[in-house]
Amino acid sequence: MKYTPLEKQVTLELHELEKKSGGIILPDGAGEKRYYGTVLSMGAEAGESILEVGDNVLYNLYGAREIEKDKIVMVGISDILCIIEED
Repeated sequence: MKYTPLEKQVTLELHELEKKSGGIILPDGAGEKRYYGTVLSMGAEAGESILEVGDNVLYNLYGAREIEKDKIVMVGISDILCIIEED
C-alpha cells in the first residue's frame, strides 16, 4: 500500500538502529518502542525542508501516528528531531 502524506507530514518506515559500545553491538531491550525510521514519502510542504526520501531520522515517539503496526508511522515535520548520518 502507498501512503501520500499531505502538507507538512512525513511517512517513515521503522527500523532497528544498532547500538555499539566499543565495537560490540548491543540489542534493544525487549518491548522497547523504536523511534528511528527511514523517510518513505513527504507532503508538499515538508519537501521544503532539508529532509529527503531515504534519510534515516530520529523522531518524537509521542508525535507519531501508527499506520501499519510496528512498520510505518506518519509524523509532522516538526516531530523529526534529527537526521542520522553514519560514520
